[in-house]
Amino acid sequence: MEFALDKDLKEMTLEEDKPVKLKHVPKTSARERNGCSIMGRLLNPEVQKMSSMIHDMPCLWRTYELCRGIMLSNEAFQFVFDSKTDLQTVLKAGAWTYEDWSMVMERWVEDPPENYLKTIPIWVRMRNIPLVCYEAEAIEEIAGHLGQVTDVAFDPLKPQSKDFLRVRVLFDVSKPLRNSKEFELSQGDVATINFEYESIRKRCFFCQRLTHDRPRCPYDPLNRHQGATVRSSTITKVRSVKISEDNPLFGVLTNDDVGFVSL
Repeated sequence: MEFALDKDLKEMTLEEDKPVKLKHVPKTSARERNGCSIMGRLLNPEVQKMSSMIHDMPCLWRTYELCRGIMLSNEAFQFVFDSKTDLQTVLKAGAWTYEDWSMVMERWVEDPPENYLKTIPIWVRMRNIPLVCYEAEAIEEIAGHLGQVTDVAFDPLKPQSKDFLRVRVLFDVSKPLRNSKEFELSQGDVATINFEYESIRKRCFFCQRLTHDRPRCPYDPLNRHQGATVRSSTITKVRSVKISEDNPLFGVLTNDDVGFVSL
């Protein structure tokens, strides 16, 4: 009886593990289906509600009836556009946020590279640049420490009426944002250049990353200590044992001798 039952269970398991062959497989190519679409992911999905974002972003882009969003998971999404012009307009605008937290978006590609959906384009304002560095090559070298430089909004032949220079970089979202960086000049002097990031709203004020806020920051020692305290209190709840008068050991052992018993 038991042998027959074991045999049936094994056969049933093997049958369930077999892949089911679909009869109605779409015959259109992935390029035709996804060629005019944007892939993306939310950087802080615990705060950013995906279902609301799918409906809200087309309104913000003014493409409500011209694109449709598809929720792939609580973190990943796709927007399919009717027009390549609208798609390009959205991407050229630079970094986008939802619920004040950043999102990563790139045009769909058939063979995504290794860094796909891991960078966002950010315009950076660089302040306190030394006069000797007011050259395109020097500015690009400075900005290169933030990410891959794609644009330098600087023309040495035109007037400079702002106290900052703008550069556009592809920023790796796994890294922290730098507020400043020291650079050693050829004369041996050190200049501290400050950075401000356009269209970036919320970030962690401890580690400066875009993927969480400070109360959930894994790099904050205070959070690690609190987490350890909670786990410890959960695992090692104890109570002291008292000896009652009707216990044979009453008067022989004290309560301190008995110690603790885990709950």
